[in-house]
Amino acid sequence: LPSGNMVSAVSKNDGNFHLGRFDDYRLIYSDTTGRMRQFGFKYDDNIDLPAGWSELYFCGDEILYYPQYLNSIYSVTDSAIRQKYIIDCRNFTPFDQKRIAQYNDWDKFCEYWYSTTNLESKIAETGDHLYFGVNNKRQLQYYFYNKRTQTLTGFKTMLLDREFAVEFSRLYSYGEYFVGTAPVPLLKELKAYKDRMGEQMSDGIGDMIDRLKEEDNDVLVLFKLKQPEA
Repeated sequence: LPSGNMVSAVSKNDGNFHLGRFDDYRLIYSDTTGRMRQFGFKYDDNIDLPAGWSELYFCGDEILYYPQYLNSIYSVTDSAIRQKYIIDCRNFTPFDQKRIAQYNDWDKFCEYWYSTTNLESKIAETGDHLYFGVNNKRQLQYYFYNKRTQTLTGFKTMLLDREFAVEFSRLYSYGEYFVGTAPVPLLKELKAYKDRMGEQMSDGIGDMIDRLKEEDNDVLVLFKLKQPEA
């Protein structure tokens, strides 16, 4: 956090029994020495299953928190936990939060989980857009919400661009850019396809792909979404 304090997201399954009644809270605040200072977000998930894992995301100077299955995204500061977005799944098959604590068998829990619709832990945000994923009965769908126009664009898969490629399984953000990754084999495949079709890639991109080795790390891809024309 900007103050230098740290905030950690935990679940009941993490075994923090020494916390006593504070084990009902999913966020733990600590100072720079690791000493716990305060707790936040009371959420009774499931002590028997790793069913309530949650994640924190850096988005600029802000920390976003997604408590698993609750279909909401929260902004976390030193002094407050504020609900920022609600993903409304009522027209589908929303996950029933009350059922989280009922299971002691992971397979049975997953059977119910995959029969519902819920926000996935795939979140990134820039000044203009929010990116998130929704699991709808085992089918993952991706969405970009334009905060300026208040419009939502969703898709089930992404076709390779004529110039580049990016995997949407996980995106991050940096400033006004979304940040994704492109595996080297995927880029090599794209370049080979373009060569077969007799199409030229932009200056520098084709040469960069040719220089990549199969064992190289994924390539970082920074991109912005265009605003619709007025």
